Amino acid sequence: MVLITKKPLELPIPQFDPSREEHLGLAELGRACTQKVADWVGSGGPGKVRSIGKLRSMVREMLTEELSEIDELVEPMLRAGA
Repeated sequence: MVLITKKPLELPIPQFDPSREEHLGLAELGRACTQKVADWVGSGGPGKVRSIGKLRSMVREMLTEELSEIDELVEPMLRAGA
């Protein structure tokens, strides 16, 4: 039997604070990504693709810029532990 006594990954993820500009930026990026994917799905973007892995890959490719912006906002927060 294997006993895990420590969490393998702990990140200092801060609670949402609407007074912090970077938190508002993340919320806006989330809304923009949601809308972009909804529009894509609504217009038949995925076609006949039903594989979750393929769909995730297509969405990641479509959101490359937004995901990069999210990384830029999140990385300093995690480094600061705030």
